[in-house]
Amino acid sequence: MRIAAIVLLLVAAACSKSNPSSSPSPSSSVASAATPTATPCSVTGASAAKVSSPSSASEAAVSDVRYSDSGCPSIVFQFQGDHTPGYTIGYASPPFSDCGSGAEVATSSWGADHYLQMKLEPSGGVDLSKSPNPTYTGPRDIAVNRPTLKHLKVTCDFEAVFTWIAGVHGQPGFKVQTLGSPPRIVVSLSQG
Repeated sequence: MRIAAIVLLLVAAACSKSNPSSSPSPSSSVASAATPTATPCSVTGASAAKVSSPSSASEAAVSDVRYSDSGCPSIVFQFQGDHTPGYTIGYASPPFSDCGSGAEVATSSWGADHYLQMKLEPSGGVDLSKSPNPTYTGPRDIAVNRPTLKHLKVTCDFEAVFTWIAGVHGQPGFKVQTLGSPPRIVVSLSQG
């Protein structure tokens, strides 16, 4: 019994001593959390193939453009009125140019290695049938800087053609859905 008590005292004393060389340094814990990585997620039915849907309806003016990085990354185009426009969405290669001015769109600083072109037609940031005032007043050049989705930029808003380029890492499959109430086109990206 006495030997067991002595052993317990020795173990307790050894555990209470701190060893500075075994403590993690602050820099080692910071280094492990420095770079976020993409969380793998899969979009059912996603593909890297170009998709198109024609529209026989009148122009659908864009009222909002946003992206989400929770779960699988997605890009959402929201429209005024009661319908979505036609679209052509697929991977394209730079150089890209602004359709109005012809100026080259600089993509080298985006950190992207592939580019998803999203052409909405008939659409735009203005509903010319009602007013020359913009329906979309949000940013037209968005640095996203996430693991998969890197950048979003308008390359055309002219004569009922509204085109955006998404800079992405890798060439993730994507899926396009149209939703109602309010009308939206959602482009979801698989990653990981």
